[in-house]
Amino acid sequence: MNRHATITVDRLSCEMGRKLLFKNLSFQLEAGLHALVGPNGQGKTTLLRILAGTSPIPTGTVFLAGHDLAKEPLEARKWLSWVPDGNIVYPFLTAGEFLSMVLNLRTRALGLSAADLSGTYEHVTRGLGLSAILHTRCEVLSFGMQRKVLLASAFLGKPAVVILDEPNNGIDGNSEEFLVEALRSLADEAVVFFSSHDAHFIRRMGARIHSLPSPHAEIGTTLLSKAPTVPAPCQRAPEV
Repeated sequence: MNRHATITVDRLSCEMGRKLLFKNLSFQLEAGLHALVGPNGQGKTTLLRILAGTSPIPTGTVFLAGHDLAKEPLEARKWLSWVPDGNIVYPFLTAGEFLSMVLNLRTRALGLSAADLSGTYEHVTRGLGLSAILHTRCEVLSFGMQRKVLLASAFLGKPAVVILDEPNNGIDGNSEEFLVEALRSLADEAVVFFSSHDAHFIRRMGARIHSLPSPHAEIGTTLLSKAPTVPAPCQRAPEV
């Protein structure tokens, strides 16, 4: 098991306006598939953004791959893949330029060879149906295509921590089939933590299910968890 495949949270608290989302939240996730569920407005996306470093840590400590996100942000983030529930940040790039940029940044940070990872690039772009649009600027792509470009980026550079917000939102059925199998495979060596309202998707993934505790619980709260269900059969996308 990859020793970097961990997310550790210690006494994390967060308020949104006057609403307390979570208080003194502590937990650790290791390699595998982990689904975060719960009603809208509970704080799922806020938690994922804090873990990904795109929202500040209000109080408490977050460790990604054993590195303090606040004190060692570059070291922590180099092991991270983050897929928000939104559009691509660089709409002026083509899909291929965006993915090549992500691949180059991650390989440099980890001292890897881009040539050694070219097979992963080809596999995910073909599996998600992106081969025909790699030379198209992201700003003219549909929401679903932009989502798939972001999802493809998550697999590049051997990440140890993968955080995704509603990963199957807006993508077609064939791409979802590929995504399920690809994330299952990635979870052998990485901690994959994702939010979803799609019970069928979670069941097919075979993910362990977590939910946020009441923010008014006693000090020392942790994620409420239950064992994963048996993954539903999934047609594996053919490798070309």
